[in-house]
Amino acid sequence: MTYLKTCRGLKLNKPVIIAGWGCNDYELDFYEFIHRARIPVLLTWKSIGLMGDDHPYYCGRPGAIGQPAANRILQSCDYLLVLGAKMDHDQTAYQLENIAPHAEKVVVDCDERELAKFDSSWQTVKEDIGEWLRSSWIEGDFKPWLTACRVLNQLNPVFQACPANVCWHAALHDSGAARTTIAGRTAHT
Repeated sequence: MTYLKTCRGLKLNKPVIIAGWGCNDYELDFYEFIHRARIPVLLTWKSIGLMGDDHPYYCGRPGAIGQPAANRILQSCDYLLVLGAKMDHDQTAYQLENIAPHAEKVVVDCDERELAKFDSSWQTVKEDIGEWLRSSWIEGDFKPWLTACRVLNQLNPVFQACPANVCWHAALHDSGAARTTIAGRTAHT
């Protein structure tokens, strides 16, 4: 193995991985890599089945139609590693140049056409994702950063399930002021 050849000797404090469709064929290699790296993982919409929302390294799906917490994590990182993700307009909100503005940015993909769209602020690596995952790693103790990302993701859910005892009809049949209970909060109208 070689130390993450794309790191350029930086001391990383807040690294993030964006895993795209290109990782799907290398699921075992991907899991081995992230368990060695122990850093936050953001998924593209096309790679949504790669890991569950309850995985300890999963921190959301960024993008124009993504989760606010995931977008904040992406914009706060100091090292962004994009693995097999197209970084299309839905992913970047038509602003690839504004993604992770303070980060060292690296994209690994086997498709030269995909790599050609990244400007000089990105380091591009043309390599098979599986081979790259097997030959690279990230060193460091990123537990505080991972914990902060997980907490941010949990505190800012996109959808919060309502408890089973919520009765949406109560507002229609309540005498007096209309009242609706949503996730333990009562709103009077």
